[in-house]
Amino acid sequence: MTSIPEDSPFHYQWHEVILLRRYLQCAAFVVLWVMGGYYLRLSPLAFQLVGLPLVALFQLAVARRPLAQLWVRDAERVRLDWRVAVTAPLLFAVCAGLMLHGFGKVGTAGEAQWLLALIGVAVVPAAFAVGEQRAADLRRAGGWIALALIVRWGWHAAWAPTWDGPLAFPLRKLPDFFADWICETVALFLVDEVVFRGALDPHIAGAGRGRLHEWCSAVFVALLWGVWHFPAWNPGAKSLLELFTHIGPDVFAAVIWGTVLSFCARRSRTLGPAAAIHAAGNAYVLT
Repeated sequence: MTSIPEDSPFHYQWHEVILLRRYLQCAAFVVLWVMGGYYLRLSPLAFQLVGLPLVALFQLAVARRPLAQLWVRDAERVRLDWRVAVTAPLLFAVCAGLMLHGFGKVGTAGEAQWLLALIGVAVVPAAFAVGEQRAADLRRAGGWIALALIVRWGWHAAWAPTWDGPLAFPLRKLPDFFADWICETVALFLVDEVVFRGALDPHIAGAGRGRLHEWCSAVFVALLWGVWHFPAWNPGAKSLLELFTHIGPDVFAAVIWGTVLSFCARRSRTLGPAAAIHAAGNAYVLT
């Protein structure tokens, strides 16, 4: 089949068609997931777990990229080397030990068991991503990592007057913060970070070039991330329309923060920094 020359107007038009198709594919994926969760009345945990087979199907059938690239952007396969063999059991032992000793906020005993089971599976891709992280890429993402932390803390500081408690937690709760942070970090290697920064963002970002596309794709994925949170932010919605019309300040925070997290994942080349920063924000709220 003859390729279209890059300087041809048809090449530009075809490229725009591909780009639009990828935007629509990602939007349809998230909207259908949210609708399915709403109509099936899934619990928050079940709603997240449904995403595991869905994102695997999207990665293989729609994006047509290796599953390993959900966690490491240029990997062709998950390498189970000595680093994974050492790091994965260590991560699981730390998380299990913290949870069994009552550190952190894990909810009911049933929720703790589900979380521990999820962590047991997530430690392998987490260890794989940690082992594949290059120091040079981590330094290249340093500015975005710092900005992500500032955005998250600044958002909490801005809304602190509306909270019942203080902005800062006492030092005695530091072990609880660490427990929630490490458990959340590992779990996020199988939950929304994998979907949005691991699958959807590369699918759209990889379809174009230029600074404008770089920003537009990151903002769009962050907007979809905000939509994905609608069931959690509006659990009392009486209709699907009411669910999708719940536009509050949390949506705008998700768009801003999610955009920065996309650049963290792009620059660092792995899902590690984005998952760790995301988990730190969650742990801060829990603590």
